[in-house]
Amino acid sequence: MNPLNIRVAHAKAEIAILAGRDEGLDALWETLEDAFALGKQQYHAGEESMPLLFVGAQDLEDRWVSGQDFAFELEQMENCELCKAARGDPCEIHG
Repeated sequence: MNPLNIRVAHAKAEIAILAGRDEGLDALWETLEDAFALGKQQYHAGEESMPLLFVGAQDLEDRWVSGQDFAFELEQMENCELCKAARGDPCEIHG
């Protein structure tokens, strides 16, 4: 999954929505899911900078940041002794 492909698909989806085509909303949602997944992937790779291609597309920016935040929270829970002691359930801090 690469930022250029996501950004191009996002622009195409926005055009489809403006043209009144039904598939535009589904395509837009897919690009947002891809941006979220890319944020998670890049967090694990140590990349903290948002792809420049997402700048100006607020929904892509927001979803990428959400992916980074989600990956951070999961990492925190995986390393939390209280979460580990709860046998699969998050502790009171993370729950």
